[in-house]
Amino acid sequence: MLTEAPSEKSDEDLDISRADSVSSSSAPILTASTSCSNRTTQTEGLFSDGSIHCDDEALKKGQILVSIHHAVCSRSEESLLSRNTSSSAIANPILSPTSYNAINSSQIDIIGGPGPPTPSKLNRPFENVSFSDAFYNPSLIFPRTPLNPVGHRRASIKDIMEDWRRVFVLYSDWLLQLTEFRQLCKDDQLIVAKSRFAAFHWWVCGLWTLDSQKDGICYSNGSYFPKNETEQCIPDLQNVTQKLLTHFVEPLKDLGLTDVERCALFVIALFNDDLPISQKGHEQMRKSREKFTRVIFNSAVSETIKSLGVPIDNPFVYQRVHSIAAVRLSKISILAGILTSQSNCTSHGILSDILYVVNWNPDHPN
Repeated sequence: MLTEAPSEKSDEDLDISRADSVSSSSAPILTASTSCSNRTTQTEGLFSDGSIHCDDEALKKGQILVSIHHAVCSRSEESLLSRNTSSSAIANPILSPTSYNAINSSQIDIIGGPGPPTPSKLNRPFENVSFSDAFYNPSLIFPRTPLNPVGHRRASIKDIMEDWRRVFVLYSDWLLQLTEFRQLCKDDQLIVAKSRFAAFHWWVCGLWTLDSQKDGICYSNGSYFPKNETEQCIPDLQNVTQKLLTHFVEPLKDLGLTDVERCALFVIALFNDDLPISQKGHEQMRKSREKFTRVIFNSAVSETIKSLGVPIDNPFVYQRVHSIAAVRLSKISILAGILTSQSNCTSHGILSDILYVVNWNPDHPN
């Protein structure tokens, strides 16, 4: 089980090895420069010599993020038992078909071995587990059923409960595959994990809703929660459905995010440095947020160069590319802020009831 990395250096080495595998086998990434000598940590410095440069490492990091997302979304109890024969049969619920096929063909092993199966505690609904136990062993909460975010039926109360539990398992898998999260000490990991689940649920359900084009919130199990109050199985007293559709799904639709931007959007929200963690943790969170901000910016530069279809040495291209990428980054950053603010309308008390988890308060050590 992954908890925290042994050292920052070893995790960065892991990132580089993954990146080499991604870049050599997935769809080509257009960069305006193959030289790494002019890289800088500030986006303004990307153009210091008057030409357009993309940070190759940031672009590779974005592809790694997409690979991780694909791996955890494809993970189920069935796929863990027969990974080499059935993994390609599970369609990715968020990524575009082109990106899915490219990453699938790369044969990158992001997820470790399945280990022994753990029975769910849902058959003992009055037996609570600690958040720590649930997060590091999420099958205590719910099995890894195949994701089916198509919204072909209106959700029942059972559907809603099971969706929250299944997405919690997905959340745990997602965070524990992210190098920057594992670099945090265990206490900081738990504080961050307790504080960002609602944002993750908003993020992933928002993407499913966008792709399914349902007039309501699309869930992981084939159901959706309709916006129409007369069709809802339970009253939406806090108007969460309308808030998610208006404040998150509609802006997502307008932006038309790439797969890299979709994944980096949540990571930016994840590493928002507003939590009561250690001083070292604050510094790690700040660096991680800056890293994925560079990922978004450089991805936007690369995609803008493609879309303009003009020679990259054109002196008039520089300012336009920089401006478009900066505006796009600012819009994505605003969406990340919406994730952390609007999603907090879901109370921790309700989550404890749904997930059978105690100690959900971020200030509690376990």
